[in-house]
Amino acid sequence: MSDKILVTGASGFIGGHLSNSLLEKGYDVQPVDIDTKTDYNFTVSKCDITNFNEVKNFVKECTHVVHLAGIVDVKSSLERPQVVWGDNSQGTANLLEASRISRIKKFVYASTNSVYGQYPYIEGGITEDYPICPVNPYGASKASGELLIESYRKTFNMRTVCLRFAGVYGPGKLGNVFDIFVRKAIAGEELTVTGKNQSRNFTYIDDALNSLKLALFEDAVGIFNISGGKSIKVLSIAEEISKHIKNTKIVVIKNREGDAKLQGLLNIDKARKELGYIPQIGLQTGVRKYIEWYQNRRE
Repeated sequence: MSDKILVTGASGFIGGHLSNSLLEKGYDVQPVDIDTKTDYNFTVSKCDITNFNEVKNFVKECTHVVHLAGIVDVKSSLERPQVVWGDNSQGTANLLEASRISRIKKFVYASTNSVYGQYPYIEGGITEDYPICPVNPYGASKASGELLIESYRKTFNMRTVCLRFAGVYGPGKLGNVFDIFVRKAIAGEELTVTGKNQSRNFTYIDDALNSLKLALFEDAVGIFNISGGKSIKVLSIAEEISKHIKNTKIVVIKNREGDAKLQGLLNIDKARKELGYIPQIGLQTGVRKYIEWYQNRRE
């Protein structure tokens, strides 16, 4: 069988971008999702990853699996934890077992830095051996997927990669701080930032796609942190947006009790060394590209 890549969650933000990029480069791709609507010019086949028979039928036709499907909303995990657990944990288990049966060449899983929980700032950044301690059901469901995948890698000698993504953003991503701030700035509303030192790790979509392709085709296996390589202050995002959208007003309010003032930096040295991952898109370019996409979308 010639190589064929199964992409789950192909109607989603990362899955759509990845499927489109792989198809443009001539790869044989099977995009699947529970929701078959897509903004791209390719067909998404319907697949419920919680149904093992459906999963098995798609996997047996492929040689590689990129698992991006699941519920990524923390709020949903608080309101409907059982549903999120079913999609994220059982769905991953189904795909993994079907991949074992079909002797898939490579299984790539999109995890998250949420598995670390409220990780602190430490010298050198948080490495992959830092204890996982998720603080919500979403993070717990992704951590359970990682543990299961690692057990399959070690027990059945499967070639698997788990990528712990940090805040992936870019054209098409709605509902995050970039989207909220850009929409408000264009509407003439003020941007409210809680605390001058609030910071987060982010990854531009192009860098995320590059890491997925490296995970697919390079020899490395295991768990890797993936981010833009820097911890970015939320205030810096607002200030960068104000450079592109005139008369943007920024208001900084005091931290609320319990708010994290500083999210620790993800150390991506392992991904650099073993995957060859080098982030290319910094905050300035990322903000500009997002604003350009958003403005073109509104025209």
